[in-house]
Amino acid sequence: MANQQQSETQLKELAAVQGRKLGLLLASLNVSKETLEAFLDILPEMSVEQLEQLTDILEARYLADKTSALDEKLKEEFLKIKQESDKAAAVNEERALNALKKIEEELGV
Repeated sequence: MANQQQSETQLKELAAVQGRKLGLLLASLNVSKETLEAFLDILPEMSVEQLEQLTDILEARYLADKTSALDEKLKEEFLKIKQESDKAAAVNEERALNALKKIEEELGV
């Protein structure tokens, strides 16, 4: 009986945590008040599995939204590094060609 009470307590705690998480994710949505209210209206009708799926979808969307600016910044930094690398490679190639020409001239080739 003690294990059953402990399991029920753990389930209630888990449900509370999941509920808070879902609430935070819904609150973070950039949607109209009507859309948010529609979500809230259907939540009581959803199964546990559907609630988990909705939470997973909203979490993925939240993370994608929050990291998109970082992704764009990294993309710009990588592009800048590539451009600098390409420029350095072109300079090095030019120096190498000039050095080869000088050697050819010295050898009379």
